[in-house]
Amino acid sequence: LLVGLLEGGESGARQEPGSIDLRLEIDGPARSFAAPADVPHPVGAVFADALELLAYDAGAPAQTRRGWLGLGGARLSAPAGATVPVTLVWRVGREVDIDSRPFVHAVGPDGIGLDGQSDGWPPGENVPTSWRRPPGTWLTGEVFTDTHHVRIRPDAPAGRYTLRVGMYDPAAIGANLRAVEADGAVPPDGRVGLGPIEVTR
Repeated sequence: LLVGLLEGGESGARQEPGSIDLRLEIDGPARSFAAPADVPHPVGAVFADALELLAYDAGAPAQTRRGWLGLGGARLSAPAGATVPVTLVWRVGREVDIDSRPFVHAVGPDGIGLDGQSDGWPPGENVPTSWRRPPGTWLTGEVFTDTHHVRIRPDAPAGRYTLRVGMYDPAAIGANLRAVEADGAVPPDGRVGLGPIEVTR
């Protein structure tokens, strides 16, 4: 580090350059390589041959009730217009060279309609948001968690919906990244089903 000094007075003459010793401390991002133990629903899907969705959880306590098959034995329901939190746990399988971003969709009873969504990396302490931790900084084996808040459309009809997750590259408009489910199936639209949600009115 080269430091120059200016003499006082109006002349502002520059002194001969010299050097000083400075100590710089740079804090790196917090990293975790262990999956949390409290996320109940394993997934095991891999996106873009690089990012594995280990597990997820969905619904606030008031939105889940026991005694219904689905989501590990808990019923997930929410009224139209409500916001449903969906927590995803990811593990980096290899270095990522594209700006991959996740999305969570609530797909209507017809299997086509999109009645709720959350796209991109939401802010968080350990989330590789594109402005803070771009994909090129992720390390192989690193585990991170992000929580999406999926808002169900206020005019969504009552019925059984499906939560689906996928990854996309913002530079490739309209194209989702390839996904492979835990059983080897490859969904044609790149979206992996998580579980059902009952929308009420």
